[in-house]
Amino acid sequence: MNRYNQLEKDIEFEPYYTANGRIIDSRIAESYEKMIADGEAQGLQFILISSYRSIARQQEIYDSVYQSNISKGYSEEEATQETEEYIALPHASEHSTGLAVDITEPVLDSLGDGLVVEFEDTAEGKWLHEHAADYGFILRYPRGKEDITIIEYESWHFRYVGIEHARYIKENELTLEEYVEILKKNEEIRAKIKNENG
Repeated sequence: MNRYNQLEKDIEFEPYYTANGRIIDSRIAESYEKMIADGEAQGLQFILISSYRSIARQQEIYDSVYQSNISKGYSEEEATQETEEYIALPHASEHSTGLAVDITEPVLDSLGDGLVVEFEDTAEGKWLHEHAADYGFILRYPRGKEDITIIEYESWHFRYVGIEHARYIKENELTLEEYVEILKKNEEIRAKIKNENG
């Protein structure tokens, strides 16, 4: 899910409500809960800040941040650019899939919304960065790949893709965009071989 691969409408899925009432797709509930429970068994504390958002809710967030940037004196073009560094376009947010979670920990949460790059320096952030793939989650917007994801580095944003895919993406330091391209090329090669062999 990105600005080049947008949703036409809200996706229908069976909702699962986490302990703090956030919604995720029920298909990822077991993996998510196991990841959190295993981290907590290590003495860590996680706070799920954001999960599913409808397209309409994403539009509200986008508009609010844009207007805030305008009120700071940015031109319309500057406000748009500033907004889109961290806020996905309304039809392009991974949160609308029910497969994305924004996670922080208590100290950062107590200082604001908790979704800050410094999450990577916390015990919780380090553990998630190291182990999320074992539960099928990837760090969706890694540092140094902003030109590919078109979103600034987000140490707190994890997306479910399945264990096999997540491990491959992590081991090869790929973005989801890069991985999807590999899958497409492999499919094209398979189709070409099949056609050549009749």
